[in-house]
Amino acid sequence: MQAKQKILVTGTSGFVGGRIVELLHLTQFGDVRAGVRTWSSAARIVRFPVEVVLCDIMQPESVAAAMQGGNAVIHCAYSDNRNVIVDGTRNMLEAALAQGVERFVFISTAEVYGSQAQGEIDERSPYVYTGSEYADSKIDAEKLCLEYIAKGLPVTILRPSIIYG
Repeated sequence: MQAKQKILVTGTSGFVGGRIVELLHLTQFGDVRAGVRTWSSAARIVRFPVEVVLCDIMQPESVAAAMQGGNAVIHCAYSDNRNVIVDGTRNMLEAALAQGVERFVFISTAEVYGSQAQGEIDERSPYVYTGSEYADSKIDAEKLCLEYIAKGLPVTILRPSIIYG
């Protein structure tokens, strides 16, 4: 029998990351490690008996420490800042590759297809830069993910459309 996955989730103080932690815990899919940038942002997730670790995605040492011993990553950290999205994702991918992570999931956005996308859209549809710092940064972060796939890191990119709650 295969041991449970040890899964690091970033962005756990946010809506998506927090809900993923909750669902992973409730389904007992794996042992969850909730990455938070600051201890004060852990209030929502500490109600679950999961491991909470500091994980500032802008600090490579923090990322490496948070990822230590894990075999899967779900990268949900959110920002409107281009540097945080792109450089933070690069730090996450680099640590995952160095540590031999078995699966890296990047939460992107359907906004990579542009705000005027119409018709049938799938993963083969082209990126559309629109001038939106958030969407354009997600495109650049996805391109980094593709570079790391070529280096041998198993990456899955998810592009949800509208998230509300």
